[in-house]
Amino acid sequence: LADRIGPRKTVLIGTILLGLSILLLTRVPAQPAIYYLLFLLTGAAGALPSTMVFAKFLAEWFDRTRGFWMGFCGGVGNGIGATIFPMIAAWVLVSHGWRAGYLGIGLAEIAIGFPVLFLLLKESPLRRRLAATTMTETIPLTGMSFREALRSARLWWIFSILPVGAGCMTAMFSTIVPILTDRGMAVTAATSVTAAFAL
Repeated sequence: LADRIGPRKTVLIGTILLGLSILLLTRVPAQPAIYYLLFLLTGAAGALPSTMVFAKFLAEWFDRTRGFWMGFCGGVGNGIGATIFPMIAAWVLVSHGWRAGYLGIGLAEIAIGFPVLFLLLKESPLRRRLAATTMTETIPLTGMSFREALRSARLWWIFSILPVGAGCMTAMFSTIVPILTDRGMAVTAATSVTAAFAL
């Protein structure tokens, strides 16, 4: 989708859809099928404004400094967000309940996230050039073809390592708080452990 309509539009559409799907979670009834369906919808919507799409956005803007900016945005942006946001969500959860927590996250996604992204994300010069070309014009692209990439050992190393690393991180982030609260730790204290880990 990011290839077809561009990463900016994908992120903006995804941010709205993610916010709306999180808001739907506040209305989830005690029916497992609907519960799983709504979380499936939220996961699909969350893939649109994901790190992968932001990486594509940065790759279109930067060439020689691409690694720096991907590291900076992923490390600093995700790090700060993963440090501060769980503490805010935990405070809302303890003070007002889980439905209010999802309500706050969904509203923040739409009311804060969307306007900031809309104002700050700009289409890259490459994307503008591609949009300006006619059907008869072509812009030469550098790099490997798809077939060449499939024969590259580097691609398969990256393809193997990233899901393992991201999967382990996701597993830790999603289980630390429940494990610690099951052992008697307060939700706010357990969330601070997650925040420290994220930082």
